[in-house]
Amino acid sequence: MIRRRTVLAGLTASAAALSRPGWSKAASPAAKAGATGSHIRFEVRGAGLHPEVRGAVANWGGKGARGDLSANTCHLERNGAPLTIVAGEVHPQRLPPEEWEPAIVQMKAAGLNTVSSYIFWNQIERRIGEYDFSGRNDLRTFFSLCAKHDMMVVLRIGPFTNAEFLLGGLPVWLYGLPTTERSNEPLYLDLVARYYVQLGAQVHDLLWEHGGPIAIVQLENELSVAPIEWNRPFLYGAPADGHTGPTGPAFTEHYRKLHAMAVTAGLRAPFYSVTAWGANDPYPTEVVMPTFGGYMDLSPPGAQNSELTVFQRQGSEYDDTVPIGFIEIGYGSPQRDTFRPRPPADSGYASTMTLFGASRSLMVGYYMFRGGSNPVDGDRGWTIKNAMFPLVSYDFWAPISEYGEWRDSLYRARPFNLFLRHYAADLARAEPRSPLQPVTRPEEDGIRAEARIGDGRGFVFVSNYGNVNPLPARPDFVLELDTDRGAVRIPHEGTLPLPSGTMAIWPVNLDLGAGVVLRSATVQPVCRFVCEGEQWHVFTQIGSLPAELVFDRDGVAAIQPSPRVRIKQATDGPAVVAVQPGRGSVVKIRSTKGSTIRLLVLTETDARNLADLGTQDAPLFALSPSMVTRSGDTIAIASRDGKALEASFFPPLANGAEDGVFGHIASPASPRSITADIARLGDERALVKLPATAFDGLDEIFLDIAYSGDVCRIFDAQTGILVADTMNNGIPWAVGLRRFQAALSGAGLLVRVEPVLVGGDAVKLAGSMTLKPEERAVGVRAALTSLTFSPRYVAHVEVA
Repeated sequence: MIRRRTVLAGLTASAAALSRPGWSKAASPAAKAGATGSHIRFEVRGAGLHPEVRGAVANWGGKGARGDLSANTCHLERNGAPLTIVAGEVHPQRLPPEEWEPAIVQMKAAGLNTVSSYIFWNQIERRIGEYDFSGRNDLRTFFSLCAKHDMMVVLRIGPFTNAEFLLGGLPVWLYGLPTTERSNEPLYLDLVARYYVQLGAQVHDLLWEHGGPIAIVQLENELSVAPIEWNRPFLYGAPADGHTGPTGPAFTEHYRKLHAMAVTAGLRAPFYSVTAWGANDPYPTEVVMPTFGGYMDLSPPGAQNSELTVFQRQGSEYDDTVPIGFIEIGYGSPQRDTFRPRPPADSGYASTMTLFGASRSLMVGYYMFRGGSNPVDGDRGWTIKNAMFPLVSYDFWAPISEYGEWRDSLYRARPFNLFLRHYAADLARAEPRSPLQPVTRPEEDGIRAEARIGDGRGFVFVSNYGNVNPLPARPDFVLELDTDRGAVRIPHEGTLPLPSGTMAIWPVNLDLGAGVVLRSATVQPVCRFVCEGEQWHVFTQIGSLPAELVFDRDGVAAIQPSPRVRIKQATDGPAVVAVQPGRGSVVKIRSTKGSTIRLLVLTETDARNLADLGTQDAPLFALSPSMVTRSGDTIAIASRDGKALEASFFPPLANGAEDGVFGHIASPASPRSITADIARLGDERALVKLPATAFDGLDEIFLDIAYSGDVCRIFDAQTGILVADTMNNGIPWAVGLRRFQAALSGAGLLVRVEPVLVGGDAVKLAGSMTLKPEERAVGVRAALTSLTFSPRYVAHVEVA
């Protein structure tokens, strides 16, 4: 049961009335120069977007039981309101079906509202004319689960997908037919059309127009950019660089034909999209929406910072014509050959900030968000793109690992994901503007900044992050904006110490409701909601920066102080409030209209641990470092920490102990020791068995494998078939064992380490990037160092 409370802890002190006379809307005068040193200056008067329904977008959209979707020249809409899409890529064909639903609910708990999925044609039509939609190809079941959990879907149907998959998802038998793939030749298009018809039949009632979750269909992928590598299955006889598709007028015509074929096949969607990077030819925007992406760590960085540490406007050529989106922003990268990346979470977050902050888009998609495992093709064998990749693993260093473990990048991305979803209306009319002296080159030692402002309101994005060469701390940072609503200064007075690596999104003249305006703040918005008739806003502290909120005088009748809320200025100019962040740090404002608005300021750690588990009608937030998810009325708390399973909830759940404005619930986990049968077969091999009962009452059991060597592989000891593999990236390999229960309780799993093939003792595996291409075999002995079992416990809480 959710227990509602009308009195919140920490807000019982008497209110301090704000006298209206003497207030001024003007902040400190802005300097006339641009960005000099630690001083950033914006001129954003007149900034703003003016969405219109004209041209191509007038024909976009569709109606359905989940709402009416439409588009204007700037963004997508749902029921006439701005629609934010926060998507995460997961491939059902790269996961066992029993892991589909856990993956979806975990992605939802990470703040996403959309699932994005490539579909691999060559797994569905392994032999020409024979279609298989069973097992991992059971798309109907997967997308039905997305609908069950109210997740929209971007269906990326190809026919070519890339995705480091065999032939980019094209069937191998295409090589032997008298036609050219990715062309406008009749035979090829006929084969694609037949495949589209089969897909359409599978997802027919899951389309948006029939009440389903499929809102966007992506046609093809990276046309004229990504090659097909036929030499992978046939070794010789085809060019290694492959065929990338048509160019010139044939390029545009190809997309028109694919769109028409999809519609004819019943794959009707409110929106169709394309990946619009790399190609020089025009896209038919009358039918498709261009989407973009970026990977800070797709390949080893050079001596200077990546270009994605500076703000750049992808897709600006479509300004005022059609909206754009981001469908592939990478927090990770695939293992391959001599490159085994473990990018820090800040790297992916910086990419997201610098791409989104400088765009007009309301759509962000992460690739990958849940790692996967490549299937084995019964006819052809391994389904990797080429031999440089692991045969099975497609972990991608994703926020959720190949085996469902949450990484730091999930927590880093989550407050931003919630911000996008909850403040879409404020972002929708905000135009990207650069400071007067912008940093445009990655090697520049300067603060990166961009504003998204409309009618004097919006947000300013600030980054002091360098991924290769850290940017220095700025002890005397000042940011000033000349807006249509007057001058804004951050901080309100004095300077702000900005540590190296700081990244922040600060509000500018944010409308909090009931006529209350937050002129500026040194804390970042996370989410907003209505609880018991009162408007709430949740903010996060940025690192250890002092938390300051500056309110316009107009609209504010009183601000109530508390032990964690100090009013620094109340009668002269704007109201300036200092907050000590915490779970009970609530700024309570009484508006001149008689409404109450509450602002909760959390620490950065708590904000990253905040999961939105609510529904449209009933807000519910969980705060925990553990994996907290919700399915229906059941909340699951899972953790490898055997001491306790705990979370704090707002509104507090029944019987929860007071924890600021939250209610805390803890469940002892009863730590267990996993007893396994391990037979060592020399230094580099071991046979592992576990009884089926070992998993009883547990969410998962992880096997953490520490080893020296280049590659570690796991085989089913009954059949000798490879079931898992990885390349050494300097840390133990965490393998979830539940999917291997049958093998473990039978003949067991054989863990085997391969010798070092590249690199060697001179290579440091502890860094985020490892193994240089010029370093070659040196004969280091392969050995299993340790095999450690770690259970992930789970407790369940019912919400009624």
